Amino acid sequence: FRHRYGVPHAPTIPFRLETPRGSLMEFPVTSIDLQGSKIPLGGGAYLRFYPGLFYRFLLRRYMLRTGAVPVLYCHPWEFDRKRPGRREMSPVQRFRQYHHTGRVTERRLRALLARYRSVTLEELHRDLSDEDVSVSVPQVYSTSL
Repeated sequence: FRHRYGVPHAPTIPFRLETPRGSLMEFPVTSIDLQGSKIPLGGGAYLRFYPGLFYRFLLRRYMLRTGAVPVLYCHPWEFDRKRPGRREMSPVQRFRQYHHTGRVTERRLRALLARYRSVTLEELHRDLSDEDVSVSVPQVYSTSL
């Protein structure tokens, strides 16, 4: 979806990646297939940019379809009300970087945490059974390790 991150054909549920140096457990950031397109959902930018009702719809749809725990993240700066470096950015960069940061992000995250129980990745890993984890090495990774 973006050139800086994401592997289009990687599994969307936790998987074990076997590498020459040992096993690595990956918890992919949540995305959902919607009309044949993989829509990112897990990052703080999507929490900030998607309208709240649409975001909650996608999140609920993901959980109902997969039965999986969504993996979500936010960067600390997305809660910063001071917005450091803002003056040095172009208007487009400023909008992309700081739209709905601070109180809006905090309010949206609090609403999610009030609605759903959260767990750490360590807890999620501990509670996974072997049936929950794909153990095959995704082809997209095999040449890059």
